[in-house]
Amino acid sequence: MNSHHGQQARRPATSEDVAAHAGVSQSSVSLVFSGKDAGRVSAVTAARIRQSALELGYQPNLNAAALKTGRANVLALAVPTIAQPYFARVLLGAERAARRNGHAVVLFNSDSGLPWTTRLSAMIRGSQLDGAIIYAPTEDEALELASQGLPLVFAETHIPDAAYVGIDVELGMELAADHLVELGHRQIGHLAVDSRRATYRRRAEALHARLRSTGRVISDSASEAASLDWDEAEAAAHRLLEAAPEMTAAVCDDDLLAAALLKAAAVRGIAVPERLSVIGFGNIDVARMLSPELSTVALPAEELGERAVEQLLATIAGAAAPADAASPADLAPRLVARGSTAAVRAG
Repeated sequence: MNSHHGQQARRPATSEDVAAHAGVSQSSVSLVFSGKDAGRVSAVTAARIRQSALELGYQPNLNAAALKTGRANVLALAVPTIAQPYFARVLLGAERAARRNGHAVVLFNSDSGLPWTTRLSAMIRGSQLDGAIIYAPTEDEALELASQGLPLVFAETHIPDAAYVGIDVELGMELAADHLVELGHRQIGHLAVDSRRATYRRRAEALHARLRSTGRVISDSASEAASLDWDEAEAAAHRLLEAAPEMTAAVCDDDLLAAALLKAAAVRGIAVPERLSVIGFGNIDVARMLSPELSTVALPAEELGERAVEQLLATIAGAAAPADAASPADLAPRLVARGSTAAVRAG
């Protein structure tokens, strides 16, 4: 026996349904999902509207909204490499904040070798994108983009008078250095990311300065660099271990480099942490999958992604730059001590 009613698909929720569920007017729902609620709908009411939409499974018609407003309701996140797991966490935070405001996020690979800045600018001008978050661009790329008057937010590259979000990577490197110093290490090496991006230069400068303040110096033989390509990272790790056999600890600019160093040490029969302590930077998921589990500096990637989207939407809406834009506050990292670091072995 056929049940006609049983086969009927559930009607998609509408903005009228959301309004009725939340106990508000339909115009309030429209304001929230068109990103025009600031100053017109209270934060409590906006949150109730979004919660009702979530419970009802309401999906705003972004195409219709775009036709009315001239906006695409799409933001770009340009990252140095989409292969780096850290940026997946930045994207998670960015998407979460974007969804709350009726937007979507697309990824750009800014290290592709293609003229990505030209393409990105054209897409914003052509209303295919409303704006973009540019993560750790080179200074030349940042200055080129900033000069065009587009709605942009820069992450980890500070350009005067441009919207910015960042992480205190100097503090992160100081935490890593202090951890090894407290464990008694004096022969400390550095496996760096080979890049022109300012964030990696800042990491190296902070690490060297902190160690110098404790009477320690990283020798040239105890310093190597590689891209985030696995094969290059592994080769650099072997070079570092070959050149600096006296090294008892190493700081890595990225957890992927630290993973490569752990593998190279295992191949060479160097026990971690008994003979060599290794600390990474990032706290990506792989840090807990290694053996021993990787000590690292945790970066607030998702929080940064959320903050970047909120800053970008404010920029798009024409909000004034914050009063402290000249010296913006960076998000603080934290030390995560696991099994790959230990006190230096006596003798």
